[in-house]
Amino acid sequence: MKANRNLAVLIATATVAAVVGLLMTTTSIADASEHIQRMQRKADHIRTLRDYEETSRSRKAQQAIVEGFRGRPGPSLPALAREIIPEANAEVRERKSTPAMNGWVLRQADVSLSEVPMLRVADLIEAAEAGRPPWRLTSCTMRASPQTEGHGQVTLSFELLEPK
Repeated sequence: MKANRNLAVLIATATVAAVVGLLMTTTSIADASEHIQRMQRKADHIRTLRDYEETSRSRKAQQAIVEGFRGRPGPSLPALAREIIPEANAEVRERKSTPAMNGWVLRQADVSLSEVPMLRVADLIEAAEAGRPPWRLTSCTMRASPQTEGHGQVTLSFELLEPK
């Protein structure tokens, strides 16, 4: 009889242990899913932070380049036009200067060329964009000349970020 009682206690203890183990496993599985989601969110945040860091490095590098222009005015568009296309009659009109950040100014200008060889216009654009600080082409309008083949009227719009 004592053996039956010991066996019953052992079976009851084993059953309780199995139930507790099953409950703990179920709880752990539910918690694991939550932990996995949390770890995925953290991994996403880390990827986002790395992207921000890369963007920041790129912007700092760009800022260092631009800061190197401080004290140097942009190239003269009339002088560039005379140098690159001496036969063209270049008319340069400054549109407006707008204050930018930290002592910088955004200048805008239009260059109108009449009876210019169309193939030379790209040379002028390239020279303007190669200047330090560079002019940036914002628009280009071309009209072919009815009198001379390969020639025409061109209006180039540029902008330049330069120190005050």
